[in-house]
Amino acid sequence: MKRWAKNQTGFTVVELLIVIVVIAILAIIIVVTYNGVQNRAHDASVQNDLSNFVKKVQMYEASNGKFPRGTVELTTLDIKLSKDSYSRGMYNGASYYNFVYCWPNSSLDPEKFAVIAESKSGRTFTYSGGVFTDSDTPLATSSTSACSAAGVPLASGNDRDWLYHADAWMSYVK
Repeated sequence: MKRWAKNQTGFTVVELLIVIVVIAILAIIIVVTYNGVQNRAHDASVQNDLSNFVKKVQMYEASNGKFPRGTVELTTLDIKLSKDSYSRGMYNGASYYNFVYCWPNSSLDPEKFAVIAESKSGRTFTYSGGVFTDSDTPLATSSTSACSAAGVPLASGNDRDWLYHADAWMSYVK
């Protein structure tokens, strides 16, 4: 009986624990790397969407002599966004909002508009006055503060359009 026990092979508890720890470390590295890649992909999609939206607004202004304002005019832009790449955005105490288009303030700078959106990664991307920027700062708590921070103070609280409004994308956003 003793001879059989001496010839039997197998892993000790310590060896099994070491293997489990190594597998856990590898799993953590893979998850962290995957999240980083995924966040960069979301950021790239949001940047691309902002760039395309800005071009459409500029083309509308060139064709019509004014910037688009409101649902009717924005519907004509054929807006396509990578909706899955956006966070829920700003919470105003009642609902969530993201992707704000700040209309030009005719009394201050009739040609300057801004577009602000927050990616799923938590980064906020802004276009204002011909310049694209990004930051780790979350989307502001109101359209007034978001537009002002982007350099386009609103003449009134309604001089903007949210494309993600009350926790839903506007119907004209594809």
